[in-house]
Amino acid sequence: MPEYLLLDEPLTAVDEASRGALGDWVLSLLEEKPIPTILVTHDGAEAKRFGRKIIQWKDEVNLCLEF
Repeated sequence: MPEYLLLDEPLTAVDEASRGALGDWVLSLLEEKPIPTILVTHDGAEAKRFGRKIIQWKDEVNLCLEF
């Protein structure tokens, strides 16, 4: 098992119909196996859904999940 996990735009290339289900799956995995995770995104809604701590640079949203 990795010590840390970096997810760089993991849902960007996923179609809208599948994005919600895939996001739910990722969240359930991270809750089941809490690995410190950094998730990078430009999607503000995705940041709010996944993030416990959100770090924003300029006009782009980047976030850190604290598990």
